Amino acid sequence: MRGLVYNAPGQVSVETVPDPSILEPTDAIVRVTKAGICGSDMHIYNHGDAFGFSPGCRLGHEFVGVVEAVGSEVRRVKVGDKVVSPFWFSCGRCAECHLGHYTSCTSGGCYGFQAFWSAGGDVQGGQSEMVRVPMADGSLDLVPEPLAADEHDTTTLPVADVLGTAYHAVAGAGIRPGNTVMVVGDGAVGLLACHVAGLFGAANVVLAGHHDDRMGVGERLGATHTVNTTGEDGAERAGALLAELTDGQGPEAVVDAVSSADSIARRSATCAPTER
Repeated sequence: MRGLVYNAPGQVSVETVPDPSILEPTDAIVRVTKAGICGSDMHIYNHGDAFGFSPGCRLGHEFVGVVEAVGSEVRRVKVGDKVVSPFWFSCGRCAECHLGHYTSCTSGGCYGFQAFWSAGGDVQGGQSEMVRVPMADGSLDLVPEPLAADEHDTTTLPVADVLGTAYHAVAGAGIRPGNTVMVVGDGAVGLLACHVAGLFGAANVVLAGHHDDRMGVGERLGATHTVNTTGEDGAERAGALLAELTDGQGPEAVVDAVSSADSIARRSATCAPTER
């Protein structure tokens, strides 16, 4: 099959690689119909050696596809099912999984991140024609029948990572109906955080970013206000808008969808309550 292979920092290529096979009775093989590229893939592309990635590792942890084979102990999915997998595969049975903390699964890991799988073994990424899914009963979710056709894959694909990440951030922020929320960052996670914040009932969703075109997408997804924070006065302008919306109190919640030193500094400068 063909797969995207990491060779060295700044070097990836599409190569002919071995087909995956069932190694454990809990495995499944999924034929990938659509895969995404994450910002984390860019970290590997630029600095894979620092993260412990060796040449030949196949990238990708966002994919949707069709089950091609299952191990003898797999019960939740069968051959022919359209499935989506979270980026972090998990057993679904340990104490952490029962608490809903799937990324803390005692035997879990991330597709393509061979250095980070505590249970060991070789799990390649999903930017390939097929992928082996460990612990398939805990890792794979069925795509609802109305969305199972390949034509809907672009709708389903964000569930694998970016939408789930945004939802987790918004849920963790404790947003309540009527709140004012600031979302820092106009990448995919930030844009979907605007959408999810609206689902949680936020009255004002302020999106701060550096790209006018992306912020236009944010408005379509639910941002009620946007501010381009490019320039030395960017944080000041965002702060003035938040002060106006909240009578100087500042937002009830902030979703940082960048998490760089710059975004943290801007968040601190922007969201502090105004002195009265």
